Amino acid sequence: MGRRVTRPVALLAGMRDFHRRPELSSGFGGPFNGQTRRLEAITALFDELQPERVVETGSYRGTTTEWFGQRDVPVDTIEINWRLFGYAWARFRRDPLVTVHRSDSRAELQDLARRLDTTRCCFFYLDAHWHEELPTREEIEIIASRWEQPIIVIDDCKVPWDDGYGFDDYGSAGLVSVELFPELPGWSVFFPSTPHTEETGARRGCALIVPPALASRVGALDDWRAA
Repeated sequence: MGRRVTRPVALLAGMRDFHRRPELSSGFGGPFNGQTRRLEAITALFDELQPERVVETGSYRGTTTEWFGQRDVPVDTIEINWRLFGYAWARFRRDPLVTVHRSDSRAELQDLARRLDTTRCCFFYLDAHWHEELPTREEIEIIASRWEQPIIVIDDCKVPWDDGYGFDDYGSAGLVSVELFPELPGWSVFFPSTPHTEETGARRGCALIVPPALASRVGALDDWRAA
């Protein structure tokens, strides 16, 4: 019988990973899965909408987190896996802008909504969907009900008109697609306008959801196409 790995052991293992295996820090080829056009599209969103905070669900090892931290705004990143949390905590423990939370993303979003100024424009990057249970729908519901100016990007999402983009499919648990999103009357959904053949890296799909007040500004950006 194998030895049960306790939480403290997994936490320490993640911290050791950071110090002993620096090659892991590049994640899936760089921020946003190594996708150059995705990075340009996210940059355009930041330049146009000027979010004052970032909340990321699914830290993994902090590759994309680090890019968010370089935007000079506070970043809260949430990771449920103890080993990955240990890695991300070690990576950002001296970074005053980045706070790493070990929690279920839904519970932490509720807690952040109680502690933060939810009237401010906040950028949400949802990437916590790689277990049997998909928290994405509930994450969106919490964000949409608590924040007034959220910019919500969902990674690994199916792009309806471009099957060349990868997406997460968990069988009976569901797949990450627009059908998973809650009903948000008046809100707008966008997808990458760039065909997958012009993308680099992992070529994973994504979706963008914004409230009515931000829709026209996003619609003016060349990188995003309305659903």
